[in-house]
Amino acid sequence: MRPKNSNIESHPTLKILIINVHSADNKGDDALLKMTIKSLREAFPGSSITIAADDPDSFSESETVVGSFIYWIHRPSVKGEMRWYCWTAARLLLASIFAFISYKLLGRPLFWGLQPAQKDTLRVYFEADLVVSKPGNFLYSSGNFGLTIMLIAYTMGYAILLGKPLYLFPQSIGPFHRKRDEMLVRWILNHARIVMVREPISFKELARIGTSNPQCYLVPDPAFAFPSAPTEEAIKRLCALGIDIEADRPLLGITVINWGMHVGNPKIQLQYEESLVATIRYYLDNFGGKVAVFSHVCSKVLANDDRIPSKRVVERFAGDRRVVLVAESLSPDLLKSMYGLMDLFIGTRMHSNIFALSQGVPLIAIAYFHKTWGIMQMLGLERWVIDIEAVTPEGLINKLVELWQEREQIKQLIKIKVRDLIAKTNLASLYVASDFDLIRNKRRPARYHYA
Repeated sequence: MRPKNSNIESHPTLKILIINVHSADNKGDDALLKMTIKSLREAFPGSSITIAADDPDSFSESETVVGSFIYWIHRPSVKGEMRWYCWTAARLLLASIFAFISYKLLGRPLFWGLQPAQKDTLRVYFEADLVVSKPGNFLYSSGNFGLTIMLIAYTMGYAILLGKPLYLFPQSIGPFHRKRDEMLVRWILNHARIVMVREPISFKELARIGTSNPQCYLVPDPAFAFPSAPTEEAIKRLCALGIDIEADRPLLGITVINWGMHVGNPKIQLQYEESLVATIRYYLDNFGGKVAVFSHVCSKVLANDDRIPSKRVVERFAGDRRVVLVAESLSPDLLKSMYGLMDLFIGTRMHSNIFALSQGVPLIAIAYFHKTWGIMQMLGLERWVIDIEAVTPEGLINKLVELWQEREQIKQLIKIKVRDLIAKTNLASLYVASDFDLIRNKRRPARYHYA
């Protein structure tokens, strides 16, 4: 499962390990991974890239993929519920420490008591010249005991322990509700070579938790620059679903999330879905057109599968062909192109919003984490955000009416702001390439400050 060796000019192939990769079933994560690989290949031509993924089976065979620490320790059961494998966790933890000690004492790691595929999970760390944490939102407090963030911290901390340069591509940081979580994340961030965050709220969070790393940057989410599929392909797919983009306008796109299952509060989910249903009804009665409810994430994990809540919403309009469920798992570039054909959008999945915004579609963002507020703040669109736990039918309908009335002005604002963000997305690879060049040439790193 190891990348093959080749030569670039007179130097051996540079080996890059990408960690904190979740699943290709999450179309936002898939787009972020593709953009990360693209930028790294541009920065390091001829490099060999390996992906450590939580769901390795979801990725194509064109990339070298191994199971991550999380894959072995915390993965879904056949019933679609997340399960902890405690004995595997203990064995993998001890084996990783033994491998580290043997590497320090003998100059080579010894992999004890592991399956061949588990050995690959450790081996790619030792072989890597640099380690990159994929963009995303995983450095936050979750659960009652915080086991997930401890595991994610170990995923990055192991690279630091081995002395590998660790680079964090644009992240969202927080929220935290345990001091221990803040301490773990602060240690990781302070020992990384470069930390990049994707919105101003997370940048402020760096300072709040006491991050002292001098190389911290605000870099927009790479998904803004993710290319969409040809418009003709998107039109064809919508037509197959019964949507004529000319005759059926105006078109409203929606993404739904099973947030109540995430937080264990069905009342929040019920209020949220009732708000969407009421807003769809109002839209159809007052604006006409059609509504497309997209499944942005089609997951084996029930709590993450958007098809479940999306189906519930659409079933409230049984027999009404003006409300269409898009339940098929589509590629992120095709989804982005389809979102771009909507006249308005109501998105709960953050990257569905980014896909729509990057094509100039006015939208209302329903936020379940501060990352959504932060992204909209960068565009000057905070007015169009509603917290998922505060959304009501009346509030969402009022926002929709205002959005419809101001849609042309908002389109122009989005066009200007998004162009600027897209131009800055390439900064991530430039920062990493510049810093790694200093390492290879054994020069002191430049001292940067918060910007």
